[in-house]
Amino acid sequence: MRNRLQVYREQTEPLVRHYQDHPARLLRVEGDRSLNEVRKGILQALASELGLEVDG
Repeated sequence: MRNRLQVYREQTEPLVRHYQDHPARLLRVEGDRSLNEVRKGILQALASELGLEVDG
């Protein structure tokens, strides 16, 4: 677990900061859920960003 957190801090966190300041929007989706729930989260985030509706 420590290694995973260290990798996150060293590799992922800098990318998140970079894209938060980038002109392209960073959309956050919780990835610690089931595959289907993550998929729904991605679709909902994209639909919201584009002003579209998503079924279920």
